[in-house]
Amino acid sequence: EASASKAAREPTARDALLAEASLAWQFGERLIAHQPPLKAVGKVAAKMPATGLGARAGSVVATFESAYFDLERDLNQPRLWNIPGEALTVYLRARVPDGNWNAGLLAKRGNHDVMNLCLFGADLPGTPGLDIGFEVHTEKGFVMVSFPLSRVDPTGWLDLIGRYDGKRISLLCNGRLMEEKPWSGKLTENSEPILIGAATFDGIPKMYFTGEMEEAAIWSRALSEAEVSTLLLVPAK
Repeated sequence: EASASKAAREPTARDALLAEASLAWQFGERLIAHQPPLKAVGKVAAKMPATGLGARAGSVVATFESAYFDLERDLNQPRLWNIPGEALTVYLRARVPDGNWNAGLLAKRGNHDVMNLCLFGADLPGTPGLDIGFEVHTEKGFVMVSFPLSRVDPTGWLDLIGRYDGKRISLLCNGRLMEEKPWSGKLTENSEPILIGAATFDGIPKMYFTGEMEEAAIWSRALSEAEVSTLLLVPAK
């Protein structure tokens, strides 16, 4: 029993992958326990049990009511945490019980000309209903990949991954590749905050999130297909 208990505490490959992310959060933790620290704006509650389609047994999450997290606490200090270079991966596990994904999800935006990264939900032209989109700006310009939420159950838990490797940009949902485009160039850096559950428009946070979030991470490289599989394979608790 002692050896089994010790084995249960051994870090998994998934733990190691999250540990090497540039930024990573477990949102079910008490708000003051978040690392790196997050400032809650609006009504956010932690340590809520995960429920709904695709919920992980025993998981705890944060609930948002028209609210968001701001990574930067001190507004007098320069904004940090740009993802530089020609590669990144953004991961977010979230749920919107009523399916209304019209919100910023994980963004260091500003506007289309200066954004570093932006994962969001909105009603995009060209498809009926709401969509999930992922966009970056590089020295080549602005690019976006997206998919209509009609392709998934919008009320269930979604594991969203936006990835850019200097050759292409892609968006995955629950392990499925939803859209991919060729793209290149060095990522644009800006002085905007990283927001989780909102996005800045010319410096003003908008599109607040209502729903549940379990975890998020950002890597300054493109995860491999094997690493994506590792990320989505969660050991039983």
